[in-house]
This record gives sequence, C-alpha cells and structure tokens, in this order.
Amino acid sequence: MQARSYSCARLLVALLLIASSDRASAQGVTLQEGTATFSQTFLGTTSPDQVIDGDFGTSNGWAVLVNGTPATSAQTAAWETACDHVPGTLTFTMHFLHFNPGHLLGRLRLSVTTDDRSTFCDGLDTGGDVSANWVVLANPVVVAPTGMTSSVLPDGSLLFGGAIPATGVYTLAFPQLLSGVTGIRLEVLEDPSLPFGGPGLHPANGNFLLTEMEVDCDCYPLPEAYCTAGTSSSGCTAQLAATGTASATAAAGFDLVAAGVEGGKDGLFFFGTNGRQANPWGNGTSYQCVVPPVKRAGLLNAVGTPGLCNGSFSQDLNALWTAKPAKNPGAGSVVQAQLWYRDPFNTSNQTTSLSDALEFCVAP
Repeated sequence: MQARSYSCARLLVALLLIASSDRASAQGVTLQEGTATFSQTFLGTTSPDQVIDGDFGTSNGWAVLVNGTPATSAQTAAWETACDHVPGTLTFTMHFLHFNPGHLLGRLRLSVTTDDRSTFCDGLDTGGDVSANWVVLANPVVVAPTGMTSSVLPDGSLLFGGAIPATGVYTLAFPQLLSGVTGIRLEVLEDPSLPFGGPGLHPANGNFLLTEMEVDCDCYPLPEAYCTAGTSSSGCTAQLAATGTASATAAAGFDLVAAGVEGGKDGLFFFGTNGRQANPWGNGTSYQCVVPPVKRAGLLNAVGTPGLCNGSFSQDLNALWTAKPAKNPGAGSVVQAQLWYRDPFNTSNQTTSLSDALEFCVAP
C-alpha cells in the first residue's frame, strides 16, 4: 500500500467530502429548547428561541429590559445542541439588528456542557432552568464592528466598547476540547463601564437585542482505525482505540488503549506524522502501519496471562507530550500510532508483533 501523508486541514476537507461521515468539518450546530432566566416582554415579546429561529427582523430576538422601567441586569440564556458535538473550533456569529440604534451587547460569556439534555433547558423564557456543569470557553478570536474594542476579562467574559454602531455583528471563535457537547450557555453580564451598568450598550438603558445567533463547529475528526493487526503465537490480534482528545497543550486527557494483546508480554506505543503504510513486518502476519521516522512512547510493563489474549496497555499521550515536549507533534498534526509488543514464540523471523493502527488529529 502506498504511503499517504496529510495535513490536518486536508484531512478535514477529505472527510467533509464523504457525505456519510460524521467527522466532517464546518458543521452548523443546531440549537433547540431556548431557555432564559429572564426575557423582556415590554414593547414586544422577546425570547431565546427567537435568537435561533432564522428571523433577522429588526424587532426579533432576546432582550432583558424590565417591563415598564429603564432597568436591565445580568441574565442567562441557554440552548441544547440537537446533536452531540466533538472537539473543534466553535464559531458564534451574533447579529444585533434592532431598529433603535445601539442595541449591542457590552459584556458576555459563553460556555458549553456535556450534561444530559434532560437535566437543563426546560424551554421557559423567564425563570428557566439553565443550571448545568458549564465549562467557560476561552482563548477567543474576536471580530467586532469597525471602531469597537474588545477585551477578555479574568473570568473569561468579553467586554466591548469603543465606537458603538447602530447595528452590528460579532464573530467569536473559541477552541474547545470536550467530546459530546450537549448545550451552550450565554451569560450577559453587568460592568461599570457600560451604560447603566449594562449588560447592553444602548445609551438610554443598557439594554441590547440579540437578533440571531449562528453557531458553527470546525470539528476535529474522531480517531480512525486502519491497517491489519498481526496474529501472535497464541492467536491474539491487538486492537487500538482512544479516549479523550489529542491536544498539543492539554496536560492530560488522551489515552491510547490496546486490547486483546498477548498476555504477559511487554510493549510500547510508537507514532509518526508522515502518513499511513502497510509494510510487512518480517515474514509474519504483522504490518508496520506508520511511515518512519517514528517516535517511541516508552516501554510498558506486561499485564495479563501468558498464552491468553487478555493483555492490555494504556498511555496518555497528552501527558507524555507535556513531559517530553520534543515528542509533541504540534497542533494540527495528523498522527498515526501503533503498538509493538514482544512475541518470542512467533514462528516468523521476528520475535515481536504489531497491532492495527490509529490515525488522529491533534487539537490546539
């Protein structure tokens, strides 16, 4: 088999072209069951569901002005995602199109959760249940209207100021490493720099109107198994899998796991970034599936019973890369990995066997 080498971007594009793939990039994130702690009903009804209804009308959306007063305060809206989402870059496009100029947000914070959907977002526009185990999104790339300023505060919120346009669009892109995202939270927060303390930028009352919010995910592909595992002297075929997300910066959280290994034999994981292959490993049944040069993850002690296929290995590559930065392939790399293990009674001219292989992309 001819060796193949991909960049992460090329792999994402290739997967996008496969209509049946669930690992495509640039996915639109469908939101549902909009819920809020408070929604304005004064001078027209607003709600978090109006933020995701595709209506860009100048009075459609979510706002928080208290009925009959010029008062606004910090509030929260949340939505379920219709599908679980894998790690990737979440991009929020927020439209502020109210007919009364200046109804933009002054301070906001975005978070995600992997909690069960039945435990949050009850669909109420006021007094709704927005409680969940939220993880604040960080390290944003912010594009705001010309003349506006933005800054990231210590609590992860974004503060906007500068020249306030009549209407505008914010584009906020956040890397996120959680698998199985089920919900998104938007907190609109007060700040002394904002009119009437905010959370909006309207000069008369500190209100805002979020007309529409579109969410997209440039998602990292899930690890993909390839190649054929060799058969050991006891008839074992070691298979690789992975849990978590490979990351160039996370200190832990991506475990390579090998199961069905010949018991009682030491082994090690090795990996490379030069593509796939299937070169015979001596004259036996194993194949070297990773194009050299490769890097070794370190010898792992044997487990299981000799003669049985109950051996297994597990290693956190994020932790390895943190401890040994020279082995870190870097964000955006496409990595191929495989297991090598001792097999002294193999009848081939090798005294070792190899598993199948796994290919995955390294997130930031």
